[in-house]
Amino acid sequence: MVDEDGRMSAPTRPDLATRPVYAERRAAARRAALWAQLVAMVALGIGALCVLVPLALHNPRGMRFDQRLMDSLGGSEQAWVHISDVLTVITIGFVGLSLLFCLIIAAARRRWAVAAAAVVLVAGANLTTEILKFHVFHRLPGQVANGLPDTNSLPSGHTTVSLSLVLAAVLVAPPAWRRALVPLGGFVATFVAAGTIAGHWHRPSDVVAGQAVCLGWAAIAIGIAVLLQSRRSESVTRRGQHIWLALIGSSLVGLVFVALGVRPSDGGVNLPMAMLALVPVGILCAVVVWWVSALSDRHVA
Repeated sequence: MVDEDGRMSAPTRPDLATRPVYAERRAAARRAALWAQLVAMVALGIGALCVLVPLALHNPRGMRFDQRLMDSLGGSEQAWVHISDVLTVITIGFVGLSLLFCLIIAAARRRWAVAAAAVVLVAGANLTTEILKFHVFHRLPGQVANGLPDTNSLPSGHTTVSLSLVLAAVLVAPPAWRRALVPLGGFVATFVAAGTIAGHWHRPSDVVAGQAVCLGWAAIAIGIAVLLQSRRSESVTRRGQHIWLALIGSSLVGLVFVALGVRPSDGGVNLPMAMLALVPVGILCAVVVWWVSALSDRHVA
């Protein structure tokens, strides 16, 4: 470079004092993006419930369509036995042992903030589902004559239990484990959620409502972990990898169901309805598991 007197001068270097300022701004932008996503997760969960309740509980046409989706699935007696064997494993004792296992992993990693977040996630989601199902939401009365029950079953308790435990495991797991845990979690959550529909335990709206509850509480749990933890983690994976891993895990459930003997109840006539009953459930499970895993990689130690 040439100065004002025409003499050559050494090239200037960036002021080292400004680098911390830039780093602080990037960190602030990163935190803002995190909280924006957490707010979006809560809003999506609440919004889904606000849409499902009037359509699936208070609207006769919506109730009949929801029932048709569930009734579109049939299959052999052996298929129901295998699916029921898995669903009946989910008890209060199973939830307690699974949560204890998550806490042991968090304690072994000395991640106390994550342990607290896992408890909030599982307890909050399942208590919310029980309160909404038995004390807040009610089906439109007088539908027994139309072949529809008067008793409410929304949100699905089995879906809430399985998905909340999967998300708690993703939250407490070391980042290196999540590559294997995400497809496994997608498979487990989808099998239970779709199994309640295939077994005629729940209608699709019940399952989606359970997923919405878990999504909202997962956001709250991640926020608690970020606020309580004493150190930050750096991203160790790319976001795009997790969504495909989760979708692969969820997709395998369809192959398992076919192998077990789950079929449309009226052959090819009900095939579109059967796919509409199960495919969105699998996609939603995969998206929720992936989203929580991606945020945990980037923001949870």
